Amino acid sequence: MVVVRHFFIATLILVAGTVLAADPAVVGSKTAGSKTAGWKTVGWKTQQLSGEFYSEGATSGDFNHDGVPDIASGPFWYAGPDFKTSQRFYAQDVFDPHGYSNHFFAYTDDFNGDGWDDVLVFGFPGQDASWFENPKGADRFWPRHQVLDRMDNESPTFVDITGDGKREIVCSQDGYFGFAEINSETAEAPWHFRRISTQVAGGRFTHGLGVGDIDGDGRLDLIEKNGWWKQPDSLDGNPLWQQHPFAFSPGNGGAQMFASDVDGDGDNDVITSINAHGFGLVWYEQVKTDGAITFKSHQIMGATAAENPFGVCFSQLHAIELVDINGDGLDDILTGKRHWAHGPRGDSNPGDPAVVYWFELSRVAEAGAQDAGLTVGENAGEAAKVQWIPHLIDDDSGVGTEVNFADLDADGNLDVFVGNKKGTFVHWQQRRSAANVDTSRLSPRPRGLDARPATDGLPENEGLSPQQAADAITVPEGFRVQLAAGEPMVHQPIAMTFDDRGRLWIAEAHTYPTRAPQGEGKDKIIILEDENHDGVFDSRTVFTEGLNLVSGLEVGFGGVWVGAAPYLMFIPDRDGDDVPDGEPEILLDGFGYHDTHETLNAFIWGPDGWLYGCHGVFTHSKVGAPGTADADRTPLNAGVWRYHPIRHQFEVFAHGTSNPWGVDFNEYGQSFVTACVIPHMYHIIQGGRYQRQAGRHFDPYVYDDLKTIADHAHYVGSIGDHAWWGGRNEASALNDTSAAGGGHAHCGAMIYQGDNWPIQYRGSMLMANIHGNRINNDLLRRSGSGYVASHGPDFLFANDRWFRAINMKYGPDGSVYLIDWYDKNACHRTDREVWDRTNGRVFRIRFGSTESNAVHLSIEDNDALVAYHTHENEWYSRMARRILQSRCLDAGSQTTLDSQQKEQLTASLEQLAFGSYEVPVRLRAIWTLHACGLLTTQHIERLLDDQSHKSEYLRAWAIQLEMEDSSTSLLPKLADMAATDSSAHVRLALASSLQRLPIDDRWSILSGLVRHADDAADANLPLMVWYAAQPLVVEDTPRALALAKQSRLPGVRQFIYRRAAADPDAINHLLAELGTLEDIETQKVVLTEISAAIANQARLKMPKQWPAVYEKLAASEDPQIATQVQSITVKFGDASIFPQLRGIVANAQLDANSRSSALAALVSGKDKELLPVLVSLLVDSRLRRQAIRALANYSEIEGAAAIITHYDRFSKDEKSDAIATLASRATFAAELLTAVSNGKIPRSDLSAFTIRQIQSLGDDSLTQRVNDVWGTARTSPAEKLERIAQLKQQLTAEVLSKADLAHGRVLFDETCGKCHRLFGSGSDIGPDITGSNRADIDYSLQNILDPNALIGRDYQATQVLTDDGRVITGLLKDETQTALVIQTANEKVIVDKEEVEERTLAKTSMMPEGQLDPMSADQVRDLIAYLASPVQVPLPGSVPGIDPKTNRVAGAVEAETVTSLSVSRGRVQPQDMRGFKAGKWSDGTHLWWTGGKPGDKLTLSIDVEKAGTYEVFVAMTKAHDYGIVQFSINDAQASSPIDLFHKADVVATGPVSLGTHPLNKGGNQIQVELTGANPAATQAFMFGLDYIYLK
Repeated sequence: MVVVRHFFIATLILVAGTVLAADPAVVGSKTAGSKTAGWKTVGWKTQQLSGEFYSEGATSGDFNHDGVPDIASGPFWYAGPDFKTSQRFYAQDVFDPHGYSNHFFAYTDDFNGDGWDDVLVFGFPGQDASWFENPKGADRFWPRHQVLDRMDNESPTFVDITGDGKREIVCSQDGYFGFAEINSETAEAPWHFRRISTQVAGGRFTHGLGVGDIDGDGRLDLIEKNGWWKQPDSLDGNPLWQQHPFAFSPGNGGAQMFASDVDGDGDNDVITSINAHGFGLVWYEQVKTDGAITFKSHQIMGATAAENPFGVCFSQLHAIELVDINGDGLDDILTGKRHWAHGPRGDSNPGDPAVVYWFELSRVAEAGAQDAGLTVGENAGEAAKVQWIPHLIDDDSGVGTEVNFADLDADGNLDVFVGNKKGTFVHWQQRRSAANVDTSRLSPRPRGLDARPATDGLPENEGLSPQQAADAITVPEGFRVQLAAGEPMVHQPIAMTFDDRGRLWIAEAHTYPTRAPQGEGKDKIIILEDENHDGVFDSRTVFTEGLNLVSGLEVGFGGVWVGAAPYLMFIPDRDGDDVPDGEPEILLDGFGYHDTHETLNAFIWGPDGWLYGCHGVFTHSKVGAPGTADADRTPLNAGVWRYHPIRHQFEVFAHGTSNPWGVDFNEYGQSFVTACVIPHMYHIIQGGRYQRQAGRHFDPYVYDDLKTIADHAHYVGSIGDHAWWGGRNEASALNDTSAAGGGHAHCGAMIYQGDNWPIQYRGSMLMANIHGNRINNDLLRRSGSGYVASHGPDFLFANDRWFRAINMKYGPDGSVYLIDWYDKNACHRTDREVWDRTNGRVFRIRFGSTESNAVHLSIEDNDALVAYHTHENEWYSRMARRILQSRCLDAGSQTTLDSQQKEQLTASLEQLAFGSYEVPVRLRAIWTLHACGLLTTQHIERLLDDQSHKSEYLRAWAIQLEMEDSSTSLLPKLADMAATDSSAHVRLALASSLQRLPIDDRWSILSGLVRHADDAADANLPLMVWYAAQPLVVEDTPRALALAKQSRLPGVRQFIYRRAAADPDAINHLLAELGTLEDIETQKVVLTEISAAIANQARLKMPKQWPAVYEKLAASEDPQIATQVQSITVKFGDASIFPQLRGIVANAQLDANSRSSALAALVSGKDKELLPVLVSLLVDSRLRRQAIRALANYSEIEGAAAIITHYDRFSKDEKSDAIATLASRATFAAELLTAVSNGKIPRSDLSAFTIRQIQSLGDDSLTQRVNDVWGTARTSPAEKLERIAQLKQQLTAEVLSKADLAHGRVLFDETCGKCHRLFGSGSDIGPDITGSNRADIDYSLQNILDPNALIGRDYQATQVLTDDGRVITGLLKDETQTALVIQTANEKVIVDKEEVEERTLAKTSMMPEGQLDPMSADQVRDLIAYLASPVQVPLPGSVPGIDPKTNRVAGAVEAETVTSLSVSRGRVQPQDMRGFKAGKWSDGTHLWWTGGKPGDKLTLSIDVEKAGTYEVFVAMTKAHDYGIVQFSINDAQASSPIDLFHKADVVATGPVSLGTHPLNKGGNQIQVELTGANPAATQAFMFGLDYIYLK
């Protein structure tokens, strides 16, 4: 017989950086860690009575006179005790939750004295109050009696404020506070409102009101947000009450307000929320000052998790009650989040979980309370410390404008009920025995108990013994770390899993980092067993050895599943004797190992019975069963895959991310991965395409991908500041990054669902931080269709620089086991000799005592395994599911079930799946039914109709499981749900599952999904809908365009247009549609998507519909439309527009944006008459650079000659482009070399890029001339080594100490910066080198002098020779049907495939050799020294950087602080930029100008203390929707146009010099003019100014 603890800790809440479980609070003494018989726990079970919005308040009473409490919510009353039947007592339809109801509050009383409970309803603020007369059981609507025609304030109440034994309505009217008494003659008649104040109460939407005896005179006073009003001794004559001002909730005001003796000092304190539509919960301690009453504020909960001792934070506290929940004699606070108070996009965090909490009032002794962060009453003498302990009741219901309580089941415990926009809910309080339970695990823990590092800064320890390492680890108070195993018992642990006996299996990776020759692998799989259950492993068994590059491990189905690229293998052990039955069976091959730390990894059994794993981005796999043809294999180079153990079916579950090395599932079966380099946390949705670290999606029509759910990073600044890339071998002492979490590299993923750790950890994600030597803890909370991950306190600090945790799992005892690779190296290195193969550790982290029990689930019978589905520890249900799945489906199982046993198993699981269990338990049973092949269509239909509390998870999984085999039997039902289901999570399941359906079966579901406007801003739904819709666009374009027209998801609509535009047949349908459009904004949308679709194409065949559309749109008065159609018609080969475009280009009076767009169109169309225009533009500063680049397209020598003639007038960047153009053709290169020889162009302006480009032209005479001008390149390995040795000898520490680092930065910008980023400056063509081993001179010299020694696959250059003699060298960024898109060192070039004469993949890197050859010794010194600099240095003449201590630029004028400014159009305001992680802004803020148009001006006035000549610097912001600006200073032009477009991220420009200018003493005007926007930019013309610096 198996004794199983039922799943009482039912749910988790993670709110705005918060994790607390729906916890069973302990009733009794709060002695931590004690086990006491007779104690009770307070738990909650939620029942949903309705899922529709009728009211924001509810009340209880005995409405049918049966002696049992009932509930009234909106127009319905629900009959107790089960509340399953309801009756409508007045006429009212359901309300739209985007708006409001006419039922805000409800109260029960017998108003007419007939012995039957009636209902009093307060309507929308400013409307009436009416009571509904109970018809004494008659089956009819209840008569309505209006008693007040108007009630103001959003927190009125019904209470006996006068002390006459009868309750009154307390509210405001017409600006006066007061109360309304029941009509003494007849309750049906209007009640009289008695004013008690002057006209200071505010309007109908004023927040915050309550009653209580403030001064202790026995009479109830009125409390409002601005103070309290003392009730006079007598109410005769309607006297005004005396006002006592105090700002209880300044600003917007809170909700209900209460007076109660919180601290036990004998006087009443005040409790209120601060902002009903924001954040804040406080209690005000009453204190006496010179005999007068005043108050001292004590915050209970603020706007961030850090402002609550327990880390709890939620918004919209629009309802509060004060009630003794746990029966300890102290009043607790009952409150929660009002769902969608002002709709889905109103107020603060409207999409966060709708929580209900009770805050337990606890008074504890003075001693020791400081550590808990408690407050003390000033008047208390030997006073009590006050602590408010938060306990979650539910996370998917919330409150309305009120929250109510009553003992609904007569068990002596108060239950909670609410009516709101999510429906009507009852939260039943349940008491359970806490005997022999560690009560400290069940109580919320204050953050004062969190783990702390042993030292500030970097850990001081390294190279510790296993036991020393365990001793050095710090964890939260109450936890214990044990060394479960260490070397020599375990070495190089890379993967781990538990078997059904609780034994730990570990894969030892001795072969890493390179795959050994066949048959020479040294990897092992071992089994560790804790024989005496003390938490320490006693025995080691080698299960198998000789494996090669092992990286993944799981057990089950009679054997061991091993990932060892290129294979997924199964090693059978069906008799369970820990000896393989035979050789490994190769199930799959084709897994790549190009990057051996990005192979298949992190195996885990999913809830659906599949084996899941991860795969990295720089390893390129084509997976299939052995012998599968290449064309039939599945490509994979980043993502999550799965494999079915019975059907032997492989598929990619989701594509994208970087190098995920950890995946786990939460209690609702949602999967999450941790990643490196790019943001670290992703909610993985089946069929999703996720942000990639590198490379392109396999599907070219993805257009956009799903992003991280993390609202934070575990580092500050650039990743390169702390990464170990390129050879760095030591940690960076960055305190801000340490405080943020330790770094960007993560390994392992575990969502804790065990039964040993405190409840606040349940459902949170833990992952190893490689550089931070710790375990991070992210807190998951629902948001829209998916989740947000917030930063929780780091769970574990190793305090050891060599700590390299790989993964962790909770075991059958609920404790967590963690494997530690333990090595000096932190990141992947291919050098086998740098790795220490003697180390390896396993740590056990347990809360409280260390004992555990023996388990052996595989010998349990089916009933016992089913019972495990209710166990609090998810380990048991997962293991039980795997065993049952094997018994049902695996023919090789030792205990295969017959049909009768399967029927019995089905019946047992059905009791759980469709019983009154919490949703996680029901899901466990559903998953097992499915995994065992026992889930039927009838089961699915029942689940799809389920509307119980949190049933969205049931419906979503029913959809996913139904669609697994592409079933179409329930399509009509699913199509109806797509249109009508209120859950975004259900709609996400529909969108995800659509990709598994045949294309023709998707339409009806898509039609429903695109109609939900609320989903437009959802993080997942628009993209998942698009991924499902994409193939339909070319399948049936007219139908797809109709879908776009009905879509309320703008992203889906736009992508349909873009996909249609990308297809030569579909575009005609799109153009026909465009020709019928009259709405200008829709025309712009379609044209923008056409432009995006053809941007990387060469000349296209003109669609037959285009001429008519062009004729119509070319006449548009909208300049954007005119510009767009010009560019498009050129792409379609329409040369008739060329004269008009040439005229635009030549007209210097037009704005630069229009001229630039016209020029780009002409260049794209290869206008044969453009050459003279381009030559003329060489004297036009606004278009000169564009013209220089364009001249490379024309072979006539006049272009080269003109460039050389004007060369000395060009800016530095223009000269760089000029050299690139002159080196693009043999004829041009000859002119270039002549110009260098005669001194017209300085030899120093030629770079190594130039030399290599000329050499690639294939002209021997040019190569010889290059050697004459440049010098002979050293190409042999020996010559390169000799040059490296010479430079090392020259560049001593003394020589480098004399380097001019600022000059070195200039040299970097001219050479390395063409392709690389360093400290955020430079280009993104090559890798970011900030985090490389730059401090090592060998590293820098080897990479500069011999860049081709090791070439990454992604950095091999492509070389193209065109039919007119142009040679283009660069990285191939895209290849379309008609063109190659090549990124050169200077620009992105689109090459028409029809013009390509020769195309080769170079065997050299994009980085050329010989970059140091033209430099002097001092220049080489300065460059190498700058490359080794640990921090950025200013450019010559530039400004100081942002001080990390003040986060500001010293001496700068912060633009957001400038008060003297004016703007011709739009809005100017400060914007907080701290959320944009790709850049840094001084003081974290910039001045933001929105709503401007080209020609508009922003003028700022800054004061100068002393007249003189100053160099003026400005720091600005760049983003995809920012414009082009030009500066003037005191009416004199100060700059050429500055393009602030940046496609990928929002970034800071850093200081930009506007040159030197005379400034006056006193005020000086700096004017910013919007001149246009980059053609690729979103045309919003925004501008951001960070600071101004005068030098």
